[in-house]
Amino acid sequence: MALIRPLKLLLVEDNDDHAKLIIETIQGISSDHSVKHVSDGEEALSYLSSAAKSPHEWPDLMMLDLKMPRLNGLETLTEIRLQAPSSLLPVVIVSTSGSRKEIQDAFDQGANSYLIKPLHFTELTSMIRDFVHYWSSVSETPGIRLE
Repeated sequence: MALIRPLKLLLVEDNDDHAKLIIETIQGISSDHSVKHVSDGEEALSYLSSAAKSPHEWPDLMMLDLKMPRLNGLETLTEIRLQAPSSLLPVVIVSTSGSRKEIQDAFDQGANSYLIKPLHFTELTSMIRDFVHYWSSVSETPGIRLE
């Protein structure tokens, strides 16, 4: 079995039920994984701005919902890609939308991946487990790391 690296995730999700389920699933995989939850794009940009000054707070990757108040996911992603060091942050869109246009728009704005939230609890938890396995065991991230 591959080595599992602890992940620091920034979850940008305005639906508290979805956020709670995602966080519980991730932390259920390993208590070494940490998830910072914010509810919209403005909070995400503010968090990244302060985290850039503290490498211990910098996330390995971001899970970003599309449909949010104030600053939606695509607007948030656009801002992230314009600013260093967040321009290199892996951003995975996690949305209920399977619209081809929204998927294409997300990739055009610099998304690294796009996950469609399944409607059923067991399918969603399975998808999140696969997601965490990939990012903690298979893929490397360019995040700020203190060894």
